[in-house]
Amino acid sequence: MSNAYFTFLFVIIVSWWEQFGLGAPDLQSFAIRVLSQCCSATGCERNWSTFEYVHSKKRNRLEHKRVNDLVFVHYNLRLRER
Repeated sequence: MSNAYFTFLFVIIVSWWEQFGLGAPDLQSFAIRVLSQCCSATGCERNWSTFEYVHSKKRNRLEHKRVNDLVFVHYNLRLRER
């Protein structure tokens, strides 16, 4: 698709939000949340890597809730280090 087509779509979307979007603040906040989502699998891969780390051969008998709790703590510690 050409840049002209994307520019055309962008202008249509912007004009729609200018005309109707201001009257729908709930829709605005929802659209911002949806469109702010990352569209790559990096976060999922990072999460699976953490699961592999926590659920190793030595710890393969952990309960499901315990594994989830450990992954949650480990993942948040890694986020804090950034």
